[in-house]
Amino acid sequence: MRWIMALLVILALGTCSAWESHEHASVPSQMRQDDEYCINKGVHYPDAVYVSCRYNLQNDHLYYAWKCMQMIKCVHTQPTTTPSAFNQTESYKPLDEEHYRCWKEPQFGGDFVYCGVRKES
Repeated sequence: MRWIMALLVILALGTCSAWESHEHASVPSQMRQDDEYCINKGVHYPDAVYVSCRYNLQNDHLYYAWKCMQMIKCVHTQPTTTPSAFNQTESYKPLDEEHYRCWKEPQFGGDFVYCGVRKES
């Protein structure tokens, strides 16, 4: 039984690190897909509707990533005698919509529109 638990922990750790490296490498690719999705919906940069479209897609991606991390944390936690209603879990925090911006990013190509939280100083 112990070797099964050890195997589950090792698999979860491997999955987490592989997922993190994949996520970092796929950011430009995901942003291009999001850009194409919004354009196919008929909205274009720099329209406010385009920025809203990209904001919603990026929030969806982050929420999915958060849910995955929550499931991985469940594998790592030991059962306790405390009822689950009293266990503290980190809640999902959406992107800061007030500071969410899109801009052209020349390092990824002339037509690449980068979006994210950008606080102007």
